[in-house]
Amino acid sequence: MQICGHVPGAIGRIVELHGRYYAREWRFGRYFEAKVASELGEFLARFDASRDGFWIAAEGEAWASGSCARRWTSAAARGTGMFS
Repeated sequence: MQICGHVPGAIGRIVELHGRYYAREWRFGRYFEAKVASELGEFLARFDASRDGFWIAAEGEAWASGSCARRWTSAAARGTGMFS
């Protein structure tokens, strides 16, 4: 397994994984999926490698199976301990 940065299609795959999981486990719907897509899109659009990070666990062309963690926060939430 390797850890890599952004690859084409990453946002779509993350949105898909989140959408499927939260729909199945928590019955979240379109609003949640759209929120994840828009926030990740905004994050990547203003991505600055000197302060931000974006990593994917992958094995060859396939994303690693099992658990998938995501962390992105708004500037207002950083440093509050909310995501510790």
